[in-house]
Amino acid sequence: MMSAAVRGASDDDIQNLAAYYSGRKCESTLTAERQATLSGQAAASRCVACHGANGVSSNRAWPNLVGFSKTHLVDALKAYQGGARKNAMMAGIAKDLSDADSESVAAYYANASCK
Repeated sequence: MMSAAVRGASDDDIQNLAAYYSGRKCESTLTAERQATLSGQAAASRCVACHGANGVSSNRAWPNLVGFSKTHLVDALKAYQGGARKNAMMAGIAKDLSDADSESVAAYYANASCK
């Protein structure tokens, strides 16, 4: 999908998009109080080291999880499990997730957004 979105874009367009998105900040609505009320926190604990307790990564190389839909997150986890998406760390984490765990962790992060 992304390649279709940038096909035909000029170098200036790509630079402008990169500048815009690199300047965006995300403050998660997944506060500690809210985390305590959501199911899925146990399954989400596998994600915290890289993607942050509130779904906002401390490393720009790793994506934030807040802001993604539940469907996207479940599909990504299944793709890592099945080998369609290649990342050794994610494959190792996703391989032991049951379908219920994948649904739970996806719902946990999908219930938050950036503000």
